[in-house]
Amino acid sequence: MEIKFHFVHDRVRAKTLSVRYVSSHDQVIHALTKPFSNVLYLDLKRKLTIVPLPTQLEGVCKDNEYGEVEEEFARVDTARLIAKFLTSRNPAPLRVPKEKGFGGSPHTPIKLPSWLSEEDLEYYTNKFRQTGFTGGLNYYRAMDLNWELTAPWTGVQIQVPVKFIVGDVDLTYNTPGVKEYIHKGGFRKMVPFLQEVVIMEGVAHFINQEKPEEINDHIYDFFQKF
Repeated sequence: MEIKFHFVHDRVRAKTLSVRYVSSHDQVIHALTKPFSNVLYLDLKRKLTIVPLPTQLEGVCKDNEYGEVEEEFARVDTARLIAKFLTSRNPAPLRVPKEKGFGGSPHTPIKLPSWLSEEDLEYYTNKFRQTGFTGGLNYYRAMDLNWELTAPWTGVQIQVPVKFIVGDVDLTYNTPGVKEYIHKGGFRKMVPFLQEVVIMEGVAHFINQEKPEEINDHIYDFFQKF
């Protein structure tokens, strides 16, 4: 608490952190003081456009320990699992029926796109067979912790020139509320020096692998402005 207090105090005094009045009705109450009411919780949940987690990922985030998803992944051929993740074109929230599992039917062929070679897939497969998937899954397990650690920067603007590039079938771009935030002023409010927003058609999450030449051109053109 002392570290947190002095950190915030120093930032406020240096005028790098702005403290504003928040009605007690809207304050997110700390669990050590008192919980917020069910009505307020549901209202905040609605405003944040929070949707239920996929059944199998929910256990990972909630339990915060090695568990269900690692065991599920272990039952699926690693190459098939990675191929499914890399080639997914479904922008809807990830939902995996337990009866089917992440790998789906082992008899359904997965056609690799032109940007993903058998050699690339073999490389990723060998690496994940050595390390497992816990490291990647821990990113999702730590989401609440990361949110707490970055809380002092809530509302702080990004004060550098920015070019934002995303694929139109990227899962994150199609998350409820994201498009509205990007295109209706919320993004520019937090990133006042936003230079350009590029939405690449037919491109999913692994944008630099799917369109390497185009991404390199976008980065080079952006740097040329300065």
